[in-house]
Amino acid sequence: MVKNEKKIYQPHRVNSLQSSYYLLIHEKKELEAHYDFLDCQLKSVKGQLTLIVIGSYSQTGVNYNYKVVYNGVVPPKVWILSPTLVCTPPHVYKDKSLCLYYPPEQHWRNGASSLYSHIIPWVHEWILFYEIWLITGKWEHPEVDHSLIKNSFYDKNKL
Repeated sequence: MVKNEKKIYQPHRVNSLQSSYYLLIHEKKELEAHYDFLDCQLKSVKGQLTLIVIGSYSQTGVNYNYKVVYNGVVPPKVWILSPTLVCTPPHVYKDKSLCLYYPPEQHWRNGASSLYSHIIPWVHEWILFYEIWLITGKWEHPEVDHSLIKNSFYDKNKL
């Protein structure tokens, strides 16, 4: 070290796997503390720690079971397990996961967005609007016309 050179503090960088571990532990604890109808398990999926959440919603008179998969790195994905959705419902990606929000306006931020405060309520809201759509044929929730979006998150996931 050169004389009179000041040492600059370099904060310890936590790798993404380590930080996602703590994030997933926190998510699991929040979900279990607030929702007694969820089964939350941490599992290794393709070598990466992943939070798997199985939940149900029956406020519409139909019992819906769903699965949330979140690894703490990429935004969570949600699938309806039962009942079987009609063949082409609105706001569902090609892989049958639910479209719960419009990323350019309300993007997912690990650590700032949460399964507890965002995803679980959005899933229940999606189910409610799906049930209304089954009756009326109109998606009553405000939506973005995905056919107008090019080179976007939606285009990549082929809604």
